[in-house]
Amino acid sequence: MYLVIDTATRDLGVALMDEAEVAGQFHWRTRQNHTKELVPAIRHLLDKAELGLNHLKGIVVSLGPGGFSGLRVGMTTAKGLAVGIDAPIVAVNTLDAAAHPFAGLERQVCAVMSVGRGEVAAAMYRTDGAEMEKTVAEHLTTIERLAESIGEPTIFCGPITGEMETEIRGRLRDRGLTPRGVGKASRVVAMGEIGIRKIGRGEADDPVTLQPLYIRRPSITKPSRPPGG
Repeated sequence: MYLVIDTATRDLGVALMDEAEVAGQFHWRTRQNHTKELVPAIRHLLDKAELGLNHLKGIVVSLGPGGFSGLRVGMTTAKGLAVGIDAPIVAVNTLDAAAHPFAGLERQVCAVMSVGRGEVAAAMYRTDGAEMEKTVAEHLTTIERLAESIGEPTIFCGPITGEMETEIRGRLRDRGLTPRGVGKASRVVAMGEIGIRKIGRGEADDPVTLQPLYIRRPSITKPSRPPGG
């Protein structure tokens, strides 16, 4: 079995999968307590499946983009487990995982997620056989700028808020398709499918050099008064 860890957003997910099935998965919304909640969730999942860490053949973890704290906690935990059990690790792009369930459809796909300050992280995809080909790499933008660049019917996917969906539909009309029923459960499974396939092809990452994809540096709040004041 492979352990899949998705901590890119406040909707966390862990799953146990192999090439043929999902043996178990667990999802919950955190109140920014990734550090306290992730390891107990992994233990719960393994205990429920009656498996130990020694049964794991590899680790799949969210690469980003996503929240700074969540990505850092997930990546640190995954790297520690991979090194501890001497198993391969693969990090999967959050937007790639969001687009993955739409492979095979003859539509352009735009994976998008809010990153605050009125901006979104977005990437564009098209189907190349059974695989998704990334045609525009992940980048910072806004829904307004995305809408200006899209001239054909496009499937929007990812952790899309209600406000984002309203703006997409308002700006793109029938060119902006936002399918329902594809959520956090699908994302962690998609991550696992992509990651397991990569491990099978020998494309594991180096746990020493592997780092999250943040897209943007975290904002640093200046102290209200000087040190010692």
